[in-house]
Amino acid sequence: MKLHEGAAAPEIRKWRYNLVTNYSFREGRFKGVGVGGGYRWQDKVIIGYPVSAGGSFDLAKPYFGPAEDGIDLWTGYERKLNERLTWKLQLNVRNAFARDGLIPVSIQPGDRTWASVRVEPNQEWFVTNTISCRPAAMQGRGRPANRQGQGPALRVRRLFFRSGAAVSRRPRPSFRAWRASRSWSARRR
Repeated sequence: MKLHEGAAAPEIRKWRYNLVTNYSFREGRFKGVGVGGGYRWQDKVIIGYPVSAGGSFDLAKPYFGPAEDGIDLWTGYERKLNERLTWKLQLNVRNAFARDGLIPVSIQPGDRTWASVRVEPNQEWFVTNTISCRPAAMQGRGRPANRQGQGPALRVRRLFFRSGAAVSRRPRPSFRAWRASRSWSARRR
């Protein structure tokens, strides 16, 4: 569309940041326990444009929706079952400090009232149970050397089996019921 050339694109955020950290205890009382967290931030987004006196949109002065962020937390326990098998149990909380509310997606051009909205991301809890199998070729001294004795002969991915369940808190679809009550839903992953 020629109208948008040189202007910021609506519904696309200019900046996005993700920070992730993990810590695993290797010895002592908490050996095998791991904790971590993540922070996500997204810049404000264009949700509409004002109408100029001539009746066209003024693309130089867009209306912006709010910036968004989220905090994720997790803790887990990992232990070797034998030389080839490792077991890991982990609890994840996505959007740990989620708030109830609505986020504007678009606005009416004239009076800046919300034309459409979406519900803020909900808090989700995940429990995962993972068994990783290390192939026999990778045991002992690491990866085997190639024929010339240099570098790995083959790249082997770790095989794993994962099961888990997630519980999420979601508002009801009706706007009137959204403030009055909440429902809990469980889904299988």
